[in-house]
Amino acid sequence: MQIAVDGNVKLEVLDFGGSGRTLIFLSGMGLDGHEFDDFAPMFLPNHRVLAISRRGFGKSSAPTPDEENYSADRLGKDVLAVITALKINRPVLVGHSLAGEELSSIATSHPEEISGLIYLEAGYPYALYSPTLGDPIIDAKDLQQHLNLLFLLRSRPVPTLLAWKHP
Repeated sequence: MQIAVDGNVKLEVLDFGGSGRTLIFLSGMGLDGHEFDDFAPMFLPNHRVLAISRRGFGKSSAPTPDEENYSADRLGKDVLAVITALKINRPVLVGHSLAGEELSSIATSHPEEISGLIYLEAGYPYALYSPTLGDPIIDAKDLQQHLNLLFLLRSRPVPTLLAWKHP
């Protein structure tokens, strides 16, 4: 099925069936909800099981590839829009790899909407980010974005604060 989440953006949502508390699987980078075709059915005896293909993957819409359309918060809002559209009460979110970023965004901004998180090989710094404790790399990137905006408004070149690549 396709669920509208943001303007013209629709996400592919796979419904494996089942009953009980809903588990929603979120795939890793470069993959879609079908990543869980063999794994998700194992949970059917006790759970309703869904998988979402994030924007740009599978049969989901692919908006322009700018940072705003694919930020962790935007992807998290997409998941919340699916939860709302399907009238799901406090599901457990299960994220693989990069989906840890979406899990953490949702848990930080809307913890009341979910009942739990399961990280599958998603324990990277972005998955563990806490606004209270902070993370130097993520905080520096956030500061860089704010400086970019400030310098753009003043029509000046933007200095680069941080050049970091994941090992």
